[in-house]
Amino acid sequence: MPTPPSRKYSLILLAVAGAIIAVGVAVRPKEKRETPISELESATLRRLTQERRLADLGEYISYAAQNAARSLVYVPELGSTAVVVRTDGTLATSRHDDGLPALTAVTSSGTHSPLGTPVSRPGVPLLLVKPQAKGVADFAPAVAPDTGDWVLAVALRDDGSPVFAYGLYESSVKSKCGKFGYTKLRASIPLTGAFLGGGLFSLRGALAGIVALCDDELAVLSIDSVAAAVSTPLDVNDVLEEKYGLRVTPEEKGGLQVAAVWSQGPGENAGMRPGDRMTTVDDKAVASVAELLAALGTGSEHSVKVERAGRMQTLRMMLATERTEARVDAAGLTFADSSGGVTVRAVENGSAAAAAGVLPGDLVRRVGTARPVSAANAAEQVLGSHGAAVLRLQRGEKEFDAMVKYE
Repeated sequence: MPTPPSRKYSLILLAVAGAIIAVGVAVRPKEKRETPISELESATLRRLTQERRLADLGEYISYAAQNAARSLVYVPELGSTAVVVRTDGTLATSRHDDGLPALTAVTSSGTHSPLGTPVSRPGVPLLLVKPQAKGVADFAPAVAPDTGDWVLAVALRDDGSPVFAYGLYESSVKSKCGKFGYTKLRASIPLTGAFLGGGLFSLRGALAGIVALCDDELAVLSIDSVAAAVSTPLDVNDVLEEKYGLRVTPEEKGGLQVAAVWSQGPGENAGMRPGDRMTTVDDKAVASVAELLAALGTGSEHSVKVERAGRMQTLRMMLATERTEARVDAAGLTFADSSGGVTVRAVENGSAAAAAGVLPGDLVRRVGTARPVSAANAAEQVLGSHGAAVLRLQRGEKEFDAMVKYE
């Protein structure tokens, strides 16, 4: 039978174990107690984080705008931007007036290129032009935004640098611009004249719509609406109405009866009246609208024979092809002569005229109390105002005053 350990030995073991435990407790590393962060330090950290996020967002938005700008050009003659809307390079921009000269383009890289002569479509608030040189701007793929998507309104300044604003896409709604039915895109972006002719893009650079002047307000036309307008065949009578201010119908006994004559158009200026029967143009018989357009298609002055109340008359119909312009550099404003009177041809971005809300295409009714008789006369009247000109303008059916203050 084994002998039990002595009491003295047990006490020695107990003492050694206690010493070991004591040493372990003594050498154990003490837990660090963190100093609490003050409310001020916490707020500072949050602010710095937010600023970093905003800086990152700003850089991304700027990059997205630069990317979208590759499909834009600035058109000096119009004072607005144009967007590539077809793979063949065709550009579209907000429409101003007719009889425009050949256009040039300033690309986002700052280079200048010829564009050619713009084409207007009856009833559509757009001008179309196909560049004479390839690769003037890139084609932007189309996109239909979803509610809540981030979108960018992007246009170009006269030096090719982009101007942009961003917001959230809200909705689309069916609308009309005169007789033109289209889909209007709505976003939380306040549109100004600086975006005229520019585009509404996704952050990836896809094109959703074009900023155009509809009646008396800026609106975004969906790219689907623009594509439909571009591809719809022209009605020859619409072309006649658009170019000459006339509508005609074929007569059973030959010739064309004038159904409507629009105010201040070449037809009215020639003395035509509803009910007149047109028989020849430059001694060529006309029995259809197509024949009439073909006869009017060459030259700018024509001899038109009409029958009125049983008597034949010869009228001279002229289509103005030369336009004069006058610029007021201090106000950033260019006037042009048109068949309807003096119009605003171009408004420089950031100018006094732009700040006053003047837009290209506005019809100038008065400068101060005087009615201008020509573009040159309007420029003289603005310069004679000594830095503060009140322009009475007509935009669509609306007339309003714009105070242009310049130095």
